[in-house]
Amino acid sequence: MFFKTHILCIALAVVCSSCSVDVRQVPLANDSKSGPNLCEIPVLIGDVRVISYDARHDSIAWRTYFLSALRDRRIFKDTLNLERAGTMKGSFMIMDIVFRPTYTNDYNWWWTWPAVYPLVGYWPVQLREGTYTASVEYRLLDRSQRILAEDKVEIREQESVTMYGFFRTKPVEQMIYQVNQEIVLKWVESVERSIRNQDLCLSQEKDEE
Repeated sequence: MFFKTHILCIALAVVCSSCSVDVRQVPLANDSKSGPNLCEIPVLIGDVRVISYDARHDSIAWRTYFLSALRDRRIFKDTLNLERAGTMKGSFMIMDIVFRPTYTNDYNWWWTWPAVYPLVGYWPVQLREGTYTASVEYRLLDRSQRILAEDKVEIREQESVTMYGFFRTKPVEQMIYQVNQEIVLKWVESVERSIRNQDLCLSQEKDEE
């Protein structure tokens, strides 16, 4: 009994002391490109929520990146924060965004167990398996808070670290960074598709007349 308890304590100590994956991988903002806009009316970014078990996620950094992605795609005449609504004249759209990043971490113990016992610190095969899911939900509204379009996009990826997975986190963090870039691009494409399919720019311009 004592032997089993001792082994369990060693396993828990090793897992708890292993390096955790930093899931706060906010991509760098892009510089805005020049060229014509899809919509000759502005959009105001309203509520941007990051829903995650990890409270360290920076919603301000994500808001900045979402704004940057829209500006880079040149969908709207201007992309601004909702605080500007009081000074706006004419038509504009409002966009609310919910970003949900979810990371789960596991080990393949068939290969990893010798690193816990009896070869603590010597057995190199520590197979970490990380799964990351990112989703973006958005609602596009007019200035009267009427919903014009809404959608959800999602990406799920996995990454494995075979050697020294207790301590090597960089491959998993690089995967998270790439998924975060891809999910925001997928979101922007969805916004553009909604506007084109429903002629939202044209309908808002007509409402202004």
